[in-house]
Amino acid sequence: MNRSFSLLVIPAAALLVGAAACSTAAGGPAVPMGVVYWPPGRYALEASIQYERSTTYEKRTITGELFAELVVTPAGSMFLDSSSGPCRDPSPAEARIDESLGRKSFECGDVTFHLRPRGGRIGGEIVASVQEDTRVRGPCIRSGVGINNRERCVAYAWSIETQMAEKRARLKVSRGS
Repeated sequence: MNRSFSLLVIPAAALLVGAAACSTAAGGPAVPMGVVYWPPGRYALEASIQYERSTTYEKRTITGELFAELVVTPAGSMFLDSSSGPCRDPSPAEARIDESLGRKSFECGDVTFHLRPRGGRIGGEIVASVQEDTRVRGPCIRSGVGINNRERCVAYAWSIETQMAEKRARLKVSRGS
């Protein structure tokens, strides 16, 4: 009985493997699961992020411009050169997450580039870690008499709170020469 069972299983398995290797919507060879097509070429990447950089006298919003150049070779290798610093591949655990999400990430200084293929184009976003300095109003340090002889504060103590913030921005991607 085992012999006849194995004879039935082998042809069925061969049939499934043969059908999977020949069928795609475009009529070409099947692309294995998890493989992502990256269109070869040279790409210019740009993004802007905004964050606060305040002093005790004024509140300012800074716009940081980030630029990078991505090269995708016909063999599928990818190289990124960024204005935010030297780039490196993510850790193996993060690379597995990227693979499951169909993307490729590069860590360049305090900026992470998350790239995704979109048809014949490339898109994505950046995540930047920035230091934000926020102006915080403290207690009244000088009061005076205002309208209707009411006492009011005319000067406050100010302090600066500093924290690291994560900012996200969509990448603008254009084909390079």
